[in-house]
Order: sequence, then structure tokens, then C-alpha cells
Amino acid sequence: MRLGFYEKVTIVRSEKFPQQVGKVGIVTGISEDDTGIYGYAVTFPDERENYYFYPGDLEGTGEFVDRNLLYDGNARVRVRVIDGKGSIVE
Repeated sequence: MRLGFYEKVTIVRSEKFPQQVGKVGIVTGISEDDTGIYGYAVTFPDERENYYFYPGDLEGTGEFVDRNLLYDGNARVRVRVIDGKGSIVE
């Protein structure tokens, strides 16, 4: 199941971040290409850092938060990476 931006997710497993298992976070990034999704960036309300999880590490709750809760209304920037070089997508 594909998760959406700003969806609340529960961390169900993680070898890299076992301290986060059982916590609820918010999807703030999706790493994908034409072949599928590699992983998700997740923010926790009580922390300043993002964490990267594999799709199997997360379970969606079906609940979404308003992006302004995280970014105070700042504009979004989308970046496309091709051959290791990033460019801003209009």
C-alpha cells in the first residue's frame, strides 16, 4: 500500500532506528522512481530530524495532517534527480 504525503504512520519495525518502533510519525518525503518506492522520510512531532524508513517498516493510519502544521505555510519545493543531479521541478 502506497502512503501519502502528510499521512500519519506507525513504525512497525526498523533495524536502523529501533527506538522509533511503536511511535507515530508523519510522512514528509517519498523516494521513488518509475520502478517503485524506495522509502519514506518521516518526521515525529516531538523531534526536529527526519528519519528514512523502508516501506515495510511503516503502517499507514489513513489519517492526514495539514502541511502547515509542519512548515508554517512555507512554499514547497520539488526536486527531480537524474543521473545523480538534482533540479527544481516547476
